[in-house]
Parts: sequence; structure tokens; C-alpha cells
Amino acid sequence: MSGARTALAALALTLGLAAPISAAGAQPSIAPFAQARALQPGYPHIRGLIAVQDGSSASLARDRAIAGAEAALASAPGTPAASAPLGGSSLTPDCASGENPGVNLCWWGGPVVRGAIVHLIFWQGPGSAHEFTKTYIEAVERFFERVAAASGQETNVFAVDAQYGGSDGPGEYRIAFDPAEDVYIDSENALPASGSEPHQCTDAASKEIAAGPCVTEVDLRREVEAARTAMSAQHPASWGLALEDVYLVLTPPDVGGCIYGAGEGAGAENACAFAPGGYCAYHASFGSEKAPVPPELASLPDDVGVEGCETYENPPGAERAAATLDSASHELSEIITDPLGSGWHDELGFEAGDKCVPPLAFEAVGAFIVGAYGGPLGGEPSHLGSGSEVISGTLYNQLIGGAGYWLQDEWSNSASAAGGSCVQRMIPVALTPPGGALAGVPATFSGSAGEPSDPADYWVWSFGDGAQVGSAQPSVAHTYATPGTYTVTLTEYDRYGNSNTTTAALAVGPAPPPATATRSASTTVTTITTTTTRRARRYSLAALVKELGMPAPGRRLAGAGAIALGHATCPPACSLTARIYAHVSRRRHGRRVRRAVLIGYLHVVVAAGRRRALALRLNGVGARMLSQLHSLPVEAALIVTDAEGGSFSIRRSYTLSAPPRRRARRARAAPQ
Repeated sequence: MSGARTALAALALTLGLAAPISAAGAQPSIAPFAQARALQPGYPHIRGLIAVQDGSSASLARDRAIAGAEAALASAPGTPAASAPLGGSSLTPDCASGENPGVNLCWWGGPVVRGAIVHLIFWQGPGSAHEFTKTYIEAVERFFERVAAASGQETNVFAVDAQYGGSDGPGEYRIAFDPAEDVYIDSENALPASGSEPHQCTDAASKEIAAGPCVTEVDLRREVEAARTAMSAQHPASWGLALEDVYLVLTPPDVGGCIYGAGEGAGAENACAFAPGGYCAYHASFGSEKAPVPPELASLPDDVGVEGCETYENPPGAERAAATLDSASHELSEIITDPLGSGWHDELGFEAGDKCVPPLAFEAVGAFIVGAYGGPLGGEPSHLGSGSEVISGTLYNQLIGGAGYWLQDEWSNSASAAGGSCVQRMIPVALTPPGGALAGVPATFSGSAGEPSDPADYWVWSFGDGAQVGSAQPSVAHTYATPGTYTVTLTEYDRYGNSNTTTAALAVGPAPPPATATRSASTTVTTITTTTTRRARRYSLAALVKELGMPAPGRRLAGAGAIALGHATCPPACSLTARIYAHVSRRRHGRRVRRAVLIGYLHVVVAAGRRRALALRLNGVGARMLSQLHSLPVEAALIVTDAEGGSFSIRRSYTLSAPPRRRARRARAAPQ
């Protein structure tokens, strides 16, 4: 599947406003993989479908099916395979050989795409009724130019794809795109009024807008062929039919789409983009099902302003195409890792992007509560305006080619100490082993600091002799008892839980001979080692609360946008991390489970002697929740770390309240 867009629309479900999810109806006697067919319309031909979670009967039914399939998996015999970091050519877990992957993705024996060639098709048809804006087209082109230029780097979400290889070797982050050769703007072929057949496809972007043109997957295939024919005359070496050729078909605002006969059953209903419980995008094999390596296409409607697809964040690099680029990122990553449905996905059929969107996005994985977007690197979050609509913000969680983008996380098997998690990137990691290491002598190892916009803050070392240590500093010392060659492994983490691992071989020589004392008649040489321990300055809770000006617990805070935490002076310098969580509940495997959803985040560093105001705004998820519920119990957590390593943590419970009669109403953005 592709990534269901933001969690915003899903909150009506996860907060328990809709009917609770239960495992009733689960069929343990049916193979879990067969059950997955009901979860993804058109499966297995249609993949990566970004399913909207909007509290409709369609999305509720789908979520119940997912819960039932999960319950069946949980009761199935067998133990999960051990999850080793997937570097090099490792292919574990291998479901094609019967391994149980647990929560991770596993390999089903099929190919992956190592060098994707992206072709963009902007299908707008003749006339001006459904034209793309110039800024929209340019924003999409610039995005893929930057993604291609960053190939091989570990600084954005596409780097996660490189850990998933195949039988012929490891995966790669390698994407090619040339705006001079790989862009086709179709102003000739008319958009179908209702699909390939009369009244086959009907889809309206909103209640205020009548159903416009509507495309099916058959229409998209025909459009790709038309584009290939037109472009091959100019660029005969491009626009091929290899597995690496990826055709992304974009349609303008108010142009709907349906998957005809979703679910593959006789009389099955269509799944439509703008309908309740619909989709934001999907990908499919374009060639004949009998072709050994058919190319891929992805359907990318204009998701700006669409319920359940809109991200509410519009960083400058994305212009007005932010929501569609979010969908495109999801689809392209899944095409790379699972082009034919036999690559990498979990036992329920969920691909790398699917596992990091609702209803799966708020599950606890190890020590982490995973979400759709992780933590922001900068920008201003979306918020409720003075009227009734949600005002787009400028948050970005990716820096690609120097531009900010707000893109959903992807699943990484190797994250969270190889337990798997949703991550934003594989952070840069480097290991500097000591030179001339000797047994019995402490050797110093150094890790890398990450990147300036997203530094590493925790280093886990495995020294190859059975010893392992975690450190909040990039350098550690270790002493080997015996000489030999050891494999040293370093895993680095940032504050969002993103991680990356590297290894190095270290030759340790024999221990040096014992030192002999040298004594003369007049001088005695003595070595004195002095160790001092300096205690960090610590506040009592009462003193720290007073210093930071935090409101008293249980206080009702009027106003939707921000919680002011007062001012802080750090002696001599410190970092402050503040988070706001809303607790949501759902039924899972027959019992109610509560999860913490991050709805606000702030991280600042305060220099020595300075004072800084701390105003923590709600993100788009929190703004939407508060708009829907009008009164929202939350928990604020504040962590202060000083320069000497002292750490203080405070938690306070509050109730946020929205002004009366303020309702979140999503207004569809008008074309520029």
C-alpha cells in the first residue's frame, strides 16, 4: 500500500469517536497473506494504496479487517526471526524461506529497483478547465531533481530504501531524473469523464464541487502509452519498459479517480480517491501480468486540501504541491522496495510506507511511539486561525538539496536496535577505530556527530568481544583482554529515534611488556593519577517549576495554539526539550490499549547566561484533534539537560480547550 496521508483524519478513529476496533471476525484458519487481499483494494495488482482514515464506514471496515488479520498473526504458531541489522547483502528476514519476520518487513523472493528512472506525466487535457499551475509543475520537477542529485546520501528518507536488497545483492538509493527528458505535459488527450466506460468512475473532490473527470487504472495505462509514444520521438533512449522505468501520472485539482471493481470480487464496489474512506495515491505494475519485469506507474491525484491526504504543512521548497509530494515520496519508496508485490512487505502485505501511516502509525514499537512524520527540523507548524480553518505551516523534516520538505517516515528494519521502526532518514554514521591497539591498554573509539541540522545524540558500541556499551558521548574507551581481530559495530541515534549502523575490523596486538621503574641516586620518578568527579547542579522539582514558570498541574488552558512554559535561565548552558502528548485509545486483540500521540514538540539550546521564552505550539495533528473535540486532555513533558550532564524531567497534565463554536473546516485550496 502507499502511505495513508496524515494522521489528522485518522484521529476520529483512534480517539474512539467511531466504533471501537475489535478482532471479531478474524479468521485464524486463513493464511494471513490471503487475508491481506481484503485490506488493499485491487491487491495484488494495485499496491501501495494510501488509504484515507476519515471515520467513514469504509475506513472503519478496513481497520477492523486489519485488526482481525493482526490478531490472527498474533495467535499463529512460530517465533519471530531474529532481526539483524540489514547491511551489505543481508536478506533477513526471508519470508520466502518460511521465516517469521515479527513486525518487520521481509523479503518474498522478488526483485527490487536499484536505479529508478522517474518519468513525470502531467495529464491535464485540452482547454483551461483543469490546467496545472506553473508553480505546481516547477515544484514537482525541482523535488525530483533534488532527490536524484542526493542519490547515495544518507540524509533523507529515500536512504532507508537502500537496506532492502534482493538475491543479486544489496539495495541502493539511486534515482535518475532529467527535467529536459523525463517530463511530459499532456494538453492533447482529454481526461475521461467517467472512466473507460460510461458511468464507471464518479468521484467528487468535495460536496461543493460537482464530480469532474475521473480516471481508472486502465485510463492511466493508456495515458502512459500515449506519453511514451510522444516522448520516444524526441528521446528514443528514454521512456522504456524496464523494471527501472517509473511513470508517475499526476492529475490536476478536482480530477478524481477510482479503482474499478476494488477487491477483485464480482460486484465489488469501486475505491475512489475523494470518496469517504478513499485513497491519496497508489502504484501498480504497468505491463502485462505475464511480463517478467513490467514497469511501474503511480496514480498521484492533486492531494492539496483533500480530507485525509492534506499534510497542513507547506515548506517553501514544496510550494503548493506539498501534499502531493508527500504521496509521491511514499509511492516511489514502495516501488523501489516492492515493485511487483514479491519484494519487501510484512505478512499482512503492508509495504515500507504503509507501516508508517494510520492506523499503524501510532503503534508502540519497542520504546518508541512511531508517527507518520517524526520530528521537525525547522519551520512553523500548522495551527488554527482566527476563523475556523486550519492554517498551513512551514514545518520540514527533510532537507534535500538545501530545500525543506515534509515527507512521511518509512519503515526501517535496522532501526531501534534492529527491532524496526518508522524513521525519517538513515543518519550519517562513521566509526574511527584506534590505531595501534594493544591488549590490556585502553583504546579510544570515536563516532560521528551526525549532521548540523540533525545531530546524533546517542552512540551504541559493540566491540566484538562480547562487550557492548551505550553512551551519550561520541567517544568511548575499551580495553581488550586478548590480542586478535575484532569486528566493531557502531549504531548512532538522533533525538527522533532515527539510526544507522556501521562496522570496522580492528586488529589488536599483544599486550606490551610490563613497565620497569627507573631509579637514580638522586631522583625517584612517580606517576600519580588523579580522578575528580564534579556533581551537576540539581534543582528540586519545586525550584525548577518556579524557574521555568510552568503552569500548575490540572490547569485548563484556553486558546488552541500554544502552551507558554515561561522563561528559563541555564547555568551555565543547557538544552531544553518539551513535548505535548495526547493519549488515545483503541481496542487491539480484544483489549483496550492506550497510546501517546505527539502533538507538539520544541527543542532549543540556551547559551550560558541567556534567557529564552519557551512557547510550544501544537502541530497539525494536535490542532485537528482539538478542533474536533473542543476539549483535549494532554500531558506536557519537559526535559532539561545542562552542560555537565545533569538531566531534569517534569511532567504536567493539562486540559486544552478550543474557543466555542470553533470547528476545523478544511477548505480546498484554489489553484494559483
